[in-house]
This record gives sequence, C-alpha cells and structure tokens, in this order.
Amino acid sequence: FGKKKKDWDLGASVKWLGAGFTTMGYPFLQNDRLEYALNTKFSAFKQKTNLVANLGQRFGNWSVPGSRTQQIIANVNVFTQFTDRFSLNANYNNFGFQTPTSGGVKNVGNDLGINPTYTWNNAKMSNMLSLTYNLSKYDETIFPNPTVSNNTQNALLLYVPTFFNKPDFSPDFSAMYFKNKSSLATMDLVSVGSSLSWAKTKSKVRLKGQLLYNITTITPFTASNNITATVGGDLKLSKKLDWTLTMTGNFNKYGNELTPPATLLGANYLESTLRTALTYKIGK
Repeated sequence: FGKKKKDWDLGASVKWLGAGFTTMGYPFLQNDRLEYALNTKFSAFKQKTNLVANLGQRFGNWSVPGSRTQQIIANVNVFTQFTDRFSLNANYNNFGFQTPTSGGVKNVGNDLGINPTYTWNNAKMSNMLSLTYNLSKYDETIFPNPTVSNNTQNALLLYVPTFFNKPDFSPDFSAMYFKNKSSLATMDLVSVGSSLSWAKTKSKVRLKGQLLYNITTITPFTASNNITATVGGDLKLSKKLDWTLTMTGNFNKYGNELTPPATLLGANYLESTLRTALTYKIGK
C-alpha cells in the first residue's frame, strides 16, 4: 500500500520466495525466505532537505521453523542543502543476522557516514572542500565462542581548486585518516597526497602526475613510511587508438614489525614500475 501527501511518501511491502529445499541459512544463500519492509521518503524546507528510509526484517529457511534465520535491515539517508555553498549528506545502515542459537551465528553491523561539502568562488577560481567520515562497527558471535569485534573509522578531506584562466590544469589535494581496531590488532593509517592533470582542449596529449605519502602503524610496532610518485600520460593516436605510458616509483621503509626486528630494523625497498598500453575501441 502507499500514501502520498504533498512531499511525503509512505509505503510497505511483503515478499516471499519459496523453493523445494532449504540452505544453511546464511545471508547470501537464502532460497526460502519471507520478508517485510516499511519505507518512506519526504522533502522539507522547500525541498532543500530530502530523507529516504526503510526498516524491515527477513526470515530465512521459512519452511523449516527450527532452522529459521532472522535479519534486521534498516537504513536512512538524509541530504540537506543549507545554502548555495554548503550541503550535508548523511546515511546510516544497520544489518543484523542471527541463526538458531545452538551452535549458530549472530552478527550485527552498524555503518554511519557523514559528508559535508562547501564551495566558494572568486574572480580567479572556484573551490570545493569536502569532508567524508565513515564509522563501521561489526560484532560477530559464533556460539559458544566469545564475540569478535571489528571497528573501522575513516576520514577523508578533499580540496579541489579550478582556475578560470588556466582550465587546462586540474589539481587536487587530499588527506586521509584510517583506523581499524579488531580483537586481534589495531592499525592506523595517515595519508596525504596531491595529483595534477593537464590537457588542452582538443589536444591529443593528456599528462598526469601524483604524489602520495603514507604512514602505517600496527600496534605495538613502530610506523612504516611509504612514498609513491607517479608520472604519465595518454596520447590519442587516432579516433579509436590510444597509447598510455606511466612510470611509478615506490619507496617503503618498514617499522620493527619484521622478524627478527633487531637485524631488520630500518629495512626498506625501492621499486620502479613502467607500464604501457595500447587501447583500441571497437565500434562507433
């Protein structure tokens, strides 16, 4: 059924998928299931805010009550255009799955994402600044074992300038922080980088380059450092044939995670890679 009033929609659905046999009942192997869902979407503040959400439950192995699995599925997405320059997008997802408790499996996953974006212009250039933050929490229990957790955080800051008097140049700058914490180990990654591409209008040549610096720490070891530089370009030989040439230099210096650390402390390597390819387009 459905109901609509002005900028608001509300609906619900029930689905059943049956078969002549059952499976082990894991989330991606369900051939006999019953599910229901409630979903809605609406706009507010003169359609500057849009929300889409749904909540439902799924039962697997429906024809065998003693082996039925349960899943809770919920997600919501909100987008708001506060001003012509500033917007915000946020989303949340929940995924829960449970088999019969006797020697079964139970897991719960929660994901949250937030993405504010700000743009501004002046006489010479336009600017875009975007921050993306994601939080993921996952807990799994395989009875009778204890719960195993895996939590991840990721933040990415991206800045993209556009020069009105130099439209051939396309630079960008980024900084990222990544943290993964599980029952076995904790890893932190910090990355900063920049890329630049150049291509004149109707030109057959496109040049590009990238510089990336990473710091990776796995507790309780010291940090590893990595620098990657890439230069290359594309050449249009004809309407259907392109030639690509790319060279990458990669320098990595390990922390003390190697065994034995006393003799390998400060171990590093330097590698260079040259790639080339011809790409031919078939058809019009």
